Amino acid sequence: MGMTLNLSRIVEAPVTDIGLLGDFAKPGGFTKRADKALVAGPGRLEAIQQAWGKTDHDFRLYFAQFRGGRNYAEQGIAKPEQLADIEQRLGKPLPKAVPDAITVIFTNNSGDEWRPMTPWIIAHRLGHALWRGRLQDKRIGQDAKDLEEVITRYLDQLSDAHGLEDRHFQTSRRPAETYSLYGNTQIKDRRRLASAHAYGTMRSARQGDLRNVSEFTFETLAQYLLTGKVALNDKPQMIVTHHAWGKPQGSTTRDAGEVETLSRDFGYEVPQYIDNLLEAAKGKIYLM
Repeated sequence: MGMTLNLSRIVEAPVTDIGLLGDFAKPGGFTKRADKALVAGPGRLEAIQQAWGKTDHDFRLYFAQFRGGRNYAEQGIAKPEQLADIEQRLGKPLPKAVPDAITVIFTNNSGDEWRPMTPWIIAHRLGHALWRGRLQDKRIGQDAKDLEEVITRYLDQLSDAHGLEDRHFQTSRRPAETYSLYGNTQIKDRRRLASAHAYGTMRSARQGDLRNVSEFTFETLAQYLLTGKVALNDKPQMIVTHHAWGKPQGSTTRDAGEVETLSRDFGYEVPQYIDNLLEAAKGKIYLM
């Protein structure tokens, strides 16, 4: 049992086709009741399509429920034998790739930490699929590298505006007095992650939930797909370098003009790199 809602016949939209493949009442890769309700509940396909309505790129999104679906987590660009196996498990043919759209088949919602399958998480998980695809396609690989480099450049410039260097993120030898906020990540990544938490405008950044800089890149992609833009805080924030006795310690820049300039330029430049990556990703099927 499955269904497809061809939205391109109803309205010209970035999500030109969206559908369910398989029976979500049966066991499969989607195991949590919340995820099943979010993608297969009444009106949910239309809600996802509407939430993705602010991007200029075309997507075809499918949610497949079948036994063994968790084995296809973050596979990136689908291989012919993988698609053949899924078709056999579903007992029906899968949608074919089209040259002018990105086709994604979500087979599960697995990850290091579970998040419900909201439109935002769907967009975030697309980032994981593309990052896997960078290892399979040279053009995608270059465009993904360029995107991550431009984002980390802005994070570095923000910490520079605060006068912060790698040494400010060294872990103290006296953990009772001071302890690192960012665990065992490399020191340069700690500095960038601190900038992302201070200046990122999405919920995960504001709540300090980003695990690494790549996650900030995926969140920036999701922000672009769902809002049509990317944004940094344009007012000076405190970049936390460590905690002392349970209280955040860090630096707040007085150069408000530099922060405003970086925020403005980020919002203009980064979407161009995202567009390049999404253009490179078209014409293929991705498995998540």
